[in-house]
Amino acid sequence: MGSVKRKTCLITGASRGIGLGIARRLDAEGYRLALTAKNEESERKLRREMEDFNVQDHVPIVCDMCDVDRIYALFAKVDAELGRLDTLVVNAGVHQHGPALEVDVSPLDQLFAVDVRAAILCCQKAAKRMIDQGGGSIVVIGSIAAERPVAQRACYCAAKAAVHVYAQSVALEWAPLGVRVNVVAPGPIDTEFLDGMYESPTSRELLAKLVPIRRTGEADDVAAAVRYLLSDEANFVTGAVLRVDGGRLWS
Repeated sequence: MGSVKRKTCLITGASRGIGLGIARRLDAEGYRLALTAKNEESERKLRREMEDFNVQDHVPIVCDMCDVDRIYALFAKVDAELGRLDTLVVNAGVHQHGPALEVDVSPLDQLFAVDVRAAILCCQKAAKRMIDQGGGSIVVIGSIAAERPVAQRACYCAAKAAVHVYAQSVALEWAPLGVRVNVVAPGPIDTEFLDGMYESPTSRELLAKLVPIRRTGEADDVAAAVRYLLSDEANFVTGAVLRVDGGRLWS
């Protein structure tokens, strides 16, 4: 499988959970990957996970998405290591829950810096490269929280709603330039992301009963949707929000 024929993809937040699941799926599809981790410890974990990948020429990169300069350096590194960028998956994110009356400025700034500002910058930087080379595809990992507000998660819901609308807006703007932009909106996915809210097996079981399909999702459920939207099979799809939630939005 020659590298000239392989598509390239940058996945942010790829050291665990959904991001790692997407990386595994795209590795199996033959992509060449640039994978970000927040810090050196996460990057070491990512390298250990990558030992089981099909190929070993992917590029792990430490990038704290709160740091604008690190984001710019990330794309310079992608240019140097991959030479081109065919696809982007914006997955890095943080979660915040608690009473809206008690939200502090510092965690609020971090939430919007990672979930909104970094997502916008990554889409912008990637799109410029894709336009120059004739086109590409971007998938933003959102959440059904953007459409299904819940108590104790007001700021997180607001951040995800902002990302959804941003992605749909630039999808219109960049479609004539050859860049497709879509959103995958997961529901409850059984990753570390749920640990803080559903710590006990009983609470996980109760959550699963609230999902019409009667289970929580797996990272690979999300990865399959991402793979489709990145692929040429979806070349007439842009501005879409593909929910991977087992019907949870409506229950």
